[in-house]
Amino acid sequence: MPDLGLCVRLSNEAVARSQRRVDYVHMPVIRRAEAEFFTPLNDLDIAGTRVFLGLIHHDDDPATFRAQLTLAASYLDDFGIAGPWGYGRVPSENLPDVLSTHALGLDELRRSRAGR
Repeated sequence: MPDLGLCVRLSNEAVARSQRRVDYVHMPVIRRAEAEFFTPLNDLDIAGTRVFLGLIHHDDDPATFRAQLTLAASYLDDFGIAGPWGYGRVPSENLPDVLSTHALGLDELRRSRAGR
């Protein structure tokens, strides 16, 4: 996945063609994405639909997550965060760590927004 171009095109089409309200779209984010990965977000046209970016890689360190969060925020003013995919294949003993990482990610998102 070289960038979010396909996700943006699919989201634009899905929202435009939907006969009902679309509450949110999810877009997976690769590990350590560079600015070019997020650039297609400039073409996102889904007014009223929230975006959740799959920025939370449960085995990344906090500094890497913060860098990705900051980069994504330079392309979108408002977005939620999520894992890049489901966790059905994660061993159950790892789930406490996965959930803890999500909680830390949410704390970081809140801190970054408080600083605006």
